[in-house]
Amino acid sequence: MPLIQKQKYGEELLVKFLNSADYKKRTLLTQAAKLQERPVLKTFHWPISSQTKNRSKIFHGHATAIETVLERTGFRDKEIRLEMTKVMDFAGRWEFIMQSGEEHGYIVSCSVSHKLRGRGLFKKMVAAITAYAFNELKFKVVLGRAALPINEPTQDWRTEEITYRKNFKTDEEIKTTKLFDLWLRQPYALDSRMIGENDEAGFAILNPAHFASLSQEQIEDLDRYYPKAKEDSFASLIERGAA
Repeated sequence: MPLIQKQKYGEELLVKFLNSADYKKRTLLTQAAKLQERPVLKTFHWPISSQTKNRSKIFHGHATAIETVLERTGFRDKEIRLEMTKVMDFAGRWEFIMQSGEEHGYIVSCSVSHKLRGRGLFKKMVAAITAYAFNELKFKVVLGRAALPINEPTQDWRTEEITYRKNFKTDEEIKTTKLFDLWLRQPYALDSRMIGENDEAGFAILNPAHFASLSQEQIEDLDRYYPKAKEDSFASLIERGAA
């Protein structure tokens, strides 16, 4: 029960767990697993007024969310407030919502205008997200999840499995979803588990400034594990950045 032991009242609950019947232990384990889950967002609250910068409207607001916490009396769902920023393209092409951490930004949601989809705007939207996160907020990394919103259909083109690349040791195909593949092919993007995140659907886009210390061999490894279009490969991007 490592998740419980790290909590403030973990030792007390661990004793309760050891003395419980099997069905109660299963219940406690299920509840303990929720301690690692991200808060469940409920509602967003945005101000009427906004800032204008770089051809975008910027709204600083917050969201209410529910997270599971461990207290002396046991597990409880607690309502919390999370600071959020919504950025809307002036031309109405896209918008995104970002939650800020100390050194990273987390993409809560992002979307290209429905009537403009299929016109190659996704990559431009990602560029707008990273420009805001790296240039304005000075973050080291942008995190996100290649998963469908909970209020959308569970099956569409985004959930279809495709071959991403071959396993270098076994030559077996490594499968992923089309949505995850789309994110991993963006400039400076990789699987977030590479930087310690525990999320099978998580991706990370790294600030280009942090590639300066990498060796040529390390850069080549990144391009082997995360293949992209030639112009978006780590080697090409770093070479252009150094030019």
